[in-house]
Amino acid sequence: MIPNKLLILLMIIASSSLSFNAPLNAQKNKSPKSISPIDHLELIDLVNNVGTYADNHNWKGLHKIFANEVVLDYSSFTKQPAETLTGKAITDRWKAFLPGFDITQHKLFNHKIKQKKDRIHVQTDVRALHFIENMPVGGNTWIVDGSYDFIVENTSKGYRISEMKFNFAKTIGNNALPAVAGARTQFDKLLATIETEAAKINNPKNWDKPQNPVPASMEADPNVKIVQNFFTAYGNNDLQGIRNVMATDVEWFIPGRHKLSGTKKGIEQVVDFFKLLQKANFRAEPIIFAANDDYVIDVHRGWSTSDETDVDMNWVLLYKIENGKIKKVLNFTSDAYTSDVFFDKMYSLEDGTQLRQK
Repeated sequence: MIPNKLLILLMIIASSSLSFNAPLNAQKNKSPKSISPIDHLELIDLVNNVGTYADNHNWKGLHKIFANEVVLDYSSFTKQPAETLTGKAITDRWKAFLPGFDITQHKLFNHKIKQKKDRIHVQTDVRALHFIENMPVGGNTWIVDGSYDFIVENTSKGYRISEMKFNFAKTIGNNALPAVAGARTQFDKLLATIETEAAKINNPKNWDKPQNPVPASMEADPNVKIVQNFFTAYGNNDLQGIRNVMATDVEWFIPGRHKLSGTKKGIEQVVDFFKLLQKANFRAEPIIFAANDDYVIDVHRGWSTSDETDVDMNWVLLYKIENGKIKKVLNFTSDAYTSDVFFDKMYSLEDGTQLRQK
């Protein structure tokens, strides 16, 4: 029996004898006189990888298959003239657009390879499918049909694409999807910037821990003492100690859109919430306590020591004190997005549902 791969190679050799006269010059840096069956397969892989790398967001791989300068021509589709760009510029442009779709699939087929002097011309048909889930109108798919003309150079680093021309045929589906994808990508870029800024401002090095977070004038304030007692119990995972400082009908609001967000009503829900927090091994480091006759404000650094999470930020809590007990609490986070990601990663929907049923 002849192995499948060998059989395919023999078939390519047999068929290629009709078109190609001699094997490829083994020295890659010289202009080839003809194309061998092996190089025929390599050229097909090269142009196919334009689609494969783009669909898989393999930007490093995509960059490597282009020459130092590339003539990029989408004029039949965009009505804009051809451009000469670096491989990095092309990759960066696609990187800023394609991730806006939930799925893309660029299928290249019907490859035709010709050689004219020192230029290798690869022509292929293409169908590019783009998908965004749950589009309200117009459908979820946008398909572009056409063909590509590639010019490939034989360099010291192997084959590289030096020209890429798209010949537009037609579109099928929702032509609004490109604008939606572009907007989504821009939003993701903005979100990444916000995340970076939030991490920077929340860096504990920016917020030195004071020797005493309580101003001297408030050290004897009974309301501050209540909140300090809560912090002591919280830091020791002392659920009974937490219970001791809460009013029976306490309300504790957790911000965000995660599974544990919302108002915890009554002492049982509040205590059960702090019981759930033990899973995350939360730690707190007070920065400042301040109070008047009815309210206490605390600012503290809060972070998780669990191996499965990464959250470290500042939190602000406003406590309403009545009759020597914590009556209401508003909890504010300095990085709502990271907080949501943390809680959703750490806790299940069942955790949040059961907590509300207490």
